Formats: sequence, structure tokens, C-alpha cells
Amino acid sequence: MFFNDLLSEIVSLWPQDRIERSKARLLKVWDKKMPGDRIPFVIERIPDENGVNIDILESFGYSADVSLYFQLCQLKKRSLFDDDYIPSLYDGYRHNIIPSGFGAVEEIKTNATQYWSKPLLKEPMNVYDLPEFSFTMKDSTIYRLLENMKFFRKETCGRLPLHLVDPQDAMANASTMMDLNDYFIALYSNPVEIHFLHRRCNDAIKKFVNVQMEITEGDYIPINTFWFSWMPQEKGISLSIDVLAMVNPSNVKDFITPYLDEISSYYGGIVVHSCGNWVHNLEAIKKTANLEGIDFGVTETDTAEAIKVFGKDVTYLFHNSFVAASPFSVQSQEKYIEAIADIIKENNIAAQVQIFMPNGYSTAEALELNKIAIKNFTF
Repeated sequence: MFFNDLLSEIVSLWPQDRIERSKARLLKVWDKKMPGDRIPFVIERIPDENGVNIDILESFGYSADVSLYFQLCQLKKRSLFDDDYIPSLYDGYRHNIIPSGFGAVEEIKTNATQYWSKPLLKEPMNVYDLPEFSFTMKDSTIYRLLENMKFFRKETCGRLPLHLVDPQDAMANASTMMDLNDYFIALYSNPVEIHFLHRRCNDAIKKFVNVQMEITEGDYIPINTFWFSWMPQEKGISLSIDVLAMVNPSNVKDFITPYLDEISSYYGGIVVHSCGNWVHNLEAIKKTANLEGIDFGVTETDTAEAIKVFGKDVTYLFHNSFVAASPFSVQSQEKYIEAIADIIKENNIAAQVQIFMPNGYSTAEALELNKIAIKNFTF
């Protein structure tokens, strides 16, 4: 098998005791406790010299064989880093996964990293005409994602766990199936139809997550926000709600919470992620049933406000980004590491940290950043 030699090399570079040390730190954090030695962290998007664009990889832009080869090469290089990454595979991600199962057509935009799902519904009453949700339409995003997952599992003989692909929540999916402005107006003009659409989306989310669990034969990591993170299966699944910055707490209460609670209860827990500044919805999300963790960019949502709302009741997944929408200003990686380490230690909260690497960093620079992280995250 083409990938066998790479896999054997990876196994030798990642001894089980190393993986278990990182898992021990992460399990402490998921139990809402501080690890004994250091805050768990992962350096994201380490430099690549193979000519593979990681933005295209993350947005599911490469064929399955190219994606798998790149990820295995990355695992080799990752062995040089002393962080808490757990060796695993990632299938990719698109916002239109669930809509594609209803027949939504996707348009690829700039450099295969920007894409748009054409609205399926011209008006709210069209929700009653939606076809049955399906994985088997061969041109659909959802079909190709699942076929990739099967390919990864087969070609690696199941030697590496796979991350479940984030399906987004009911509102995030429903809002891509109509013109966005029309959708938000319909929350007020046609709430019955919107609830009907959200129920269809929720049923589809469960079917999609369940089929992934079957394909991976139970060997999965139930978080995809981001694919460098890790969580134990007993904590449920992670779900993005990438509309939280755009809606108010009343919208969350009426149109997000009921469906989020259903998913959380079904899987025994949930981790919520949203891009953007959703500080105005922190209190609303706090009411989610079985909420295990929250994931956000510290430069996007106010970290101090989040800690004030959630306290020590959740696991925090922090990452930096290059979007400035919170008091935590866009800083260098070094300053970010120092600042977030101080916040975690001062507040005595359970957290894991992702350190986002911009394009243009060399491997040597990334390894130096690794040393800075160890120094700051060690107790």
C-alpha cells in the first residue's frame, strides 16, 4: 500500500507514551481542572515545504490522496514539535455540507478557498418542498466528504483516528439555504416555517454525525473546531454556530437553543464555537444543556467577559486570529502566548490553547515559538 512506509515512520516518531502524556493533560482540562505540569497547547498550521496550500486543504479543496499524503507528511514534521497535538486525520470543512444533502449547489470562488452555496429556497413557504436529506448525490459536498473519510480509513488501515467534520448548527445551515436577509426577516414573519426548516436541519445533522461515527468504526475525535484540538468522546461533540455574531439573545433563545439542546442531549454533551464577536450572546449560550466547552478567537470575542459569564463551568478552547473585534488586540504570536498564559493562570481556568501560525513562518521560527510556549505555559 502506497502510504504504508509513511505510516510506519509516523508510528515510530510518535511513541504511545508521548501521546498519552498529552492526553493526560487534555483530559484534566476536559474535567475542568488544571494540569499538573503545563497548559496544553498546539501550534497550528506548521510550515510546509511540499507546496500544499493549507487553506485549500482546510476547505476540502484537494483530492483524497493528495490530502492524505500531505497530512501524513505533516505528522512527520509535527513530531519535531513538543506540543499536545494528537496524531489524527482531518477530512476538510465546508459551510454547505448539510445544505448539499438537500440539493444545494456550491460555487467555488478565489483559489479554491472561497466558496458559496446557492440558496435553495426562494421564499419561506418553500421549506415544505425540500427533498429528503441524502448522502448519495455524487456531485454533493457531503458525498465527497464521506467518500474521502472512507478512503482515509481504508488507506491507513485504521491506524489513525479521524476528526468528525463539523456540521454547523441548525440556524447556520438554514440561513445558507435562503437569501440571508430574507432568512433573518423570516425569523419574524414566518417563524413556523423557520422552525420546520430547523427541525429538518437538526435531523440531518444527527444523520451526518452518525454516519461518520460508523465510517470511522468508532475511532474518531469528536471535535473539528479546530482540527488541531482534541476532546474525549464521552464529552459529546463540537458544533459551530457561525451566526452568533449576527443575531440577538432572543433569536438564540427561540431559534438556536431548542435545537442545540436536542443535539447536546442526544450526544451527551456539546462544545460550541463561533467566529466573530458574540459577546452579546454569551449569557444565552450559557443556558445550553450539557455545555462542555466554548471555542472562540480571543481577538474576536472578549475573553474577560467570557470568563465572567462561564467561570470554571466549561473548558475553554482559545485561539488567536487576525480579526480584531475585541479588546484583546491583534498581536504577535509571542505576545499572544504571554497574554493568554497569564489569563489562564490568573483565573485558574481549564483551557487548551491553539497558536495560529500565519503563512510565511519558517520551521525554525515555528520551533522557536514552541520553546516560548513551553516557557509560558509551564506551571
